[in-house]
Amino acid sequence: MPKVHFIHIFEGQNSGEMLCSPYDYFASDFCERYECLCHDIRTLNLKKIAPDDWVILGGGGLFDVREDFQKTINAVLNRTYKVISWACGHNAHNGRTVNEKIKYESIFLFDGAGFWNFWRRISSVCFVHESVAGHFASC
Repeated sequence: MPKVHFIHIFEGQNSGEMLCSPYDYFASDFCERYECLCHDIRTLNLKKIAPDDWVILGGGGLFDVREDFQKTINAVLNRTYKVISWACGHNAHNGRTVNEKIKYESIFLFDGAGFWNFWRRISSVCFVHESVAGHFASC
């Protein structure tokens, strides 16, 4: 059965980053049905993500922050096509150049409210957005 991977930044000094992962809000409903793993983007082991696994990026500032974040996100997108962005921020900083461009066309983009509706449908009756319908067949 595919796993669900939650990727965000575990930043102990930043309360926003500490509280931004959808895992913190939906795990009690969702992870009873699926094996869920949490990863810090700075130390992600890509070998743990199988091609048929789902990845949920976010929340917090993950886009345009650092070159290595961009490369890690693109590596995830090359590993599985089942990637969802949930409230990922664009955090460009003055004086910092990030050349790697994220392949946004490969990500299912949801804002917080859209993801909440998507998640509740999966958790309760297993009806999902048409773009990902059928991928959670084991509900």
